[in-house]
Amino acid sequence: MTAAGHESLSVYLRKKALAQPDDFIANPKELIAVLDRLGPEISRVGNNINQVARYVNYLKANNMINMQFLADFNRHMIEFSIIEKELVKALRSFLRIAAARFKKFK
Repeated sequence: MTAAGHESLSVYLRKKALAQPDDFIANPKELIAVLDRLGPEISRVGNNINQVARYVNYLKANNMINMQFLADFNRHMIEFSIIEKELVKALRSFLRIAAARFKKFK
């Protein structure tokens, strides 16, 4: 009951009893806590990407880079960008659904 974000046992039991099989009672606090832990990890990935990009730019500026390496690097960056956009889209979709279902039980 507490993990689901409810202070009253009667409210929690009523919502559980009336829930449809495909409904869930999301606890926004738990979801936010997970997203808070995910944020710093994503930030570290971004910092690493920036370091690699700076080094690649240095190598390119000094004619010290293999063009195949540069092409591979660019391809990986495009793939990363696509995956990041899909993650953001999925999280936003999940949050919209969770918020709508949570409001339904209030």
